[in-house]
Amino acid sequence: MPRDVDLSVRARGDETPTARWPTDLHAPSPCLRKSCEFGAECVVKDDEPVCECPDACPLTRDPVCGTDGSTYGSRCEMRAMGCALQREIVIQHRGPCAEPCRNCSFGAICDGQMGRCVCPTECVDSHQPVCGSDGNTYSNECELNVRACTQQQDLRVVAQGECKICGNTVCAWGARCVQDQCECPQCQGQLFSPVCGSDGVTYDNACELRSPPAS
Repeated sequence: MPRDVDLSVRARGDETPTARWPTDLHAPSPCLRKSCEFGAECVVKDDEPVCECPDACPLTRDPVCGTDGSTYGSRCEMRAMGCALQREIVIQHRGPCAEPCRNCSFGAICDGQMGRCVCPTECVDSHQPVCGSDGNTYSNECELNVRACTQQQDLRVVAQGECKICGNTVCAWGARCVQDQCECPQCQGQLFSPVCGSDGVTYDNACELRSPPAS
């Protein structure tokens, strides 16, 4: 017995698309041989079993925290994400997830998956030396940041280029070495060209901005 039969309708010379319907209603579904995971459901397309994830979720908001550390608007959204990623994500608790890490300091960044602050470990190999506030020269600012983070040290760039020793210290914040002593530049006669400092203060010019920390 044939499994399919062509059904067509003809009227006034026009032909509608042919529909094909299975005639053997007792034939086993192809999905019986298909196993879908992570919430996907089997559907038959062109006589082939295919796993598909849910298309949409209700708009009802009932946030949950997944075991991947992410907050979802509902259980349905969490399951849909698990299906799309083909990963097992289950409810850790109802309500949004807490911040995995707070107040990362010394250049550390928050790793949401690990739930803790981590330090950068790799830098692009470039030679753009900077002088750190610890008196050491670093190949680039990234290496200075790695050092500050791994050592949990308040380390900043005080000058571009290699550190230059003045007496027994390093001149920073725009100071110059004069007879083995760091001196701030004199700003008299400088043009009025206001700049805003990172401390939120407006200075008359860049020279005035550099002067206060070295005084």
